[in-house]
Order: sequence, then structure tokens, then C-alpha cells
Amino acid sequence: MKISAKFFLSLSLFVTMSGSQILRAEEKINEEMLFRQTEEKFQTLTKDRIEKVKEGSKPFMLSQGKKARTVVMLHGLSDSPGSFKETSQVYYKRGYNVVTVLLRDHGLLAPYRHEVRAEITLKDWREDIDNLMKIAFLMSDTDKVALVGFSMGGALALDVADRYEGKISSLVLLAPLLKMNHAWAAPVTRVLRHVKYSLEKGVPEAEHFYPDIAYNQTYQGFTLTKYLKNHVTKKPKDALLSLPKMMFLTDADTTIENDYALEVAKKLHFDQDRVVTYTNPEIMSTTLHRDLPMRKINATGVENPHIDDLLTQLDGFLASLE
Repeated sequence: MKISAKFFLSLSLFVTMSGSQILRAEEKINEEMLFRQTEEKFQTLTKDRIEKVKEGSKPFMLSQGKKARTVVMLHGLSDSPGSFKETSQVYYKRGYNVVTVLLRDHGLLAPYRHEVRAEITLKDWREDIDNLMKIAFLMSDTDKVALVGFSMGGALALDVADRYEGKISSLVLLAPLLKMNHAWAAPVTRVLRHVKYSLEKGVPEAEHFYPDIAYNQTYQGFTLTKYLKNHVTKKPKDALLSLPKMMFLTDADTTIENDYALEVAKKLHFDQDRVVTYTNPEIMSTTLHRDLPMRKINATGVENPHIDDLLTQLDGFLASLE
């Protein structure tokens, strides 16, 4: 058997390595193995239901291949991680590990969705997020992680920032559903929450979202916003007040009460230049909250006129944290 010169060179380099160098090399190998195991844990979060999930709704990870700053992205009601294709790239290019959650009642193919949507609770949503947070902290090179929340995910992100006091590095809210315009729906959805009917959104189903919202899901959303009003924004914790934060809104919406979102931004000490509200003068390119972080407007297929500015401003925000 022939032994190459390259083998002898590698062997001689290993022999001449000092004990400390060998130890560092072993530590690096161990770190890489542990990180790969952490990445694998991410896949286990939805292993019991992933075959029931629409392709465009599946949770995804963008990994730097090592511990680094890490961001957790939380999707909205009837939505999925598919809405974070654009914003996730901003974080990834800035050196972040990106992980997304798929709440257990979301992203499911039609035959599987109705029963779980009728029984879901806020406690279940928190559990799904907490399981992801454990992995995110293992992927982070600090003791903190960043948060991004879209629509109802914005309300959930605010909840997480409060519950994980001192463990969050930054918070970005994309059209956060902190108060619904349809106040009348609260008592209605409470009565009908166990009925397997839903509220139509008025748009066709897409790979990344449902065309409807179950009454119970809406009720759980109301429960969440009520909790935030009474326990988080009424008397916010110091860690939340000092946290670097940014909020994006659109003035064309029938679901989110923007005035209340702006009120919350003041209570939580958002810097004025970190609250961006887009106006929509063109009817055909009107960007509702459900379209704000995406390249294409769902209902018309027209390009979102605000997306490039949103991504640029988000990147500027991250740059300011470095």
C-alpha cells in the first residue's frame, strides 16, 4: 500500500503540534459536533406533523454553521414561516443564525387543519415557541437571542420579550396585531370557538397561509392581546423599555388598530425614527398588514412597493447594533 507525501505532512504537523494546540483542535471538533446536534434538534420540533404541512409553510433554519447571534422569527395568525423569506435574509447576511417557528395549528394541509384549530390555546402557542427558544439559545454565541414578530407573531414576540426578561437582544415588530379593529368579534368568537367554522380572509389559499381563520384561533388572539394590555404594556419592565426595538406599519388595514400600536410604541420607549408607517396612495398596490414583509401582494400579485425600503431600514437597524 502506497502512503502519500500528503499523509506524512499531515502526520508531521500533528506530531509537532503542542498540547494546547491539540486541545484547541479537539474543542473545536466537539463544538462543531454539538452545534450539528443542535441543528438536528430543530428538525425534531415538527417531526410528528411535518408530512401534514404544506411545502411553502414549513419551518426553516438559516445556519452560519456555528454559534453566532441568533434570531427567532414568529409568524402571524393563519400564516407561516413562509412570510419571512425576505426578512430572514437580512439577518442571515448580517451573520445571524435564523430559526422560525411553525405553530402547531398552522401550515397544515386541508384534511388535518380543522380539528387542531378548534382546540388550540394560547398555552399551546407559548409551548411551541418555548421549545424553539431552547434551541435558539443553544445556537447563540451569547446568552441572548433577537426576536422578529409578524402580525399576531408581533404580539407573541412582545409576550416572549416580557417572559424572557433580560434574555432578548433586540425586538422587531412587523405590523403587530396588538389590538384588533373588530372588537365585536371578541364575544362572538368566545361563544363559537369550539365550532369548526371559520372567518374568511377574502383571498385564495396560498402555500404560506390559510384563506381563513378559525373562530377559536381568533379568540386565542384576543386572549393574547388582552393579556399584553393588562400585564405587559400597562407597566412594562425596565428590560423591555431599554431593549433596542423597531416597528413597521402600513396605513391601509382593516384588522390592526394602528393608533393603538403607535400608543404601545410610546409606552415601550420605541425611538421615534424606529417606528415606520408606510402610506399607500396607489389602489392597485395597496399593501395590507398581511403583505407588509413580502415581495408580492397576495391578493393581486403586484410587487409590494415598500419591501425594499423595509429591508434597507431593517438592515440599518441591525447595523446600529453591531
